[in-house]
Amino acid sequence: MTLKEIANKVGVSITTVSRVINKNDTKCASKEVRDRIWDVVSASEYTPNKEAQALRQTASGTKIKEFVKNKNIACFFARTPDVNSDPFFNYIYRSIEKEAFKLGYFIKCSLSFNQLNNSPTKELLLNSGLDGLIILGKCDNKHLKYLCNNFKNIIYISLAEAEAPIDQIICDGYKIARTAVNYLNFLGHTKIGYIGEQNDEIRYKGFCDELSSLNLDINPFFCINSNLSAECGYKAMQDLIKINILPTAIVCCNDLTAIGAIKASKDASIKVPQDISIMGIDDIEIASYIEPSLTTISVPKDEMGKIAAKLLFDKINNEYNLPIKIEFPYKLQIRQSCKNLN
Repeated sequence: MTLKEIANKVGVSITTVSRVINKNDTKCASKEVRDRIWDVVSASEYTPNKEAQALRQTASGTKIKEFVKNKNIACFFARTPDVNSDPFFNYIYRSIEKEAFKLGYFIKCSLSFNQLNNSPTKELLLNSGLDGLIILGKCDNKHLKYLCNNFKNIIYISLAEAEAPIDQIICDGYKIARTAVNYLNFLGHTKIGYIGEQNDEIRYKGFCDELSSLNLDINPFFCINSNLSAECGYKAMQDLIKINILPTAIVCCNDLTAIGAIKASKDASIKVPQDISIMGIDDIEIASYIEPSLTTISVPKDEMGKIAAKLLFDKINNEYNLPIKIEFPYKLQIRQSCKNLN
């Protein structure tokens, strides 16, 4: 598919399509239009013609590097049973996809940990001629060992470090959880609960360590071990409500869990934040649109995805050898779901 065909399909100018695809220009069109362009690009498997770009740049007197041929990579969703079920990692995936197109290569496949447990899928993955792999989310040691043994070029993106000598892009979940607890205590909360995974989970460790550092009790009845989904957050909040004695605030392991907890609170006629404050982690797009809007910790998803793609491209082309770890900053995003008790 050509730029002109993409432009006709979306209903915009060829110039707009070119600026979105080749320059990632966010000012040339609205987010909705840019997303529609990328949807058409993905479906058509269009990739920018780097050789043509090179000729144009050479003609204008710009010194350029030699472009390499198109590359095929894969993304492995290590945390979710379904590649479409987690908006946080799907946003990162979309950022990777956009950068991959700009750099001249394709995401040939994406799979979940459930699929990797399937022998035919494993065989297909090994024989698909992949040049590199990006792991999205904390990967268990079994899968991580398998992937490291079978792929030379791996980039790992997560809120927790991997215990393997691979390139890693991290936004520290331990520090994030401590920041969340500290903020709630700043608002005057001393009875703080937790909804999310607990076993081998650095966010839960950060939660507990920050409570201890503030000389606050860790009430096990206020801490519900839960998978990270809106449905599980809803059920966990129901279980918490049954205890009859609620904390004044809850840290949820991600935004989906928090959204489920808010829904369960409303259904039980418990007002957020008047009766209980609820805080998330991730800052997915819907967090600012729910009622009340969700106070959360914002993780730089777009930037992490872009750097992952660029880093993998450099690794495929042998531009460095030693493992690299890049830690991204995070930001407290204050909205309406947390009440000041002071």
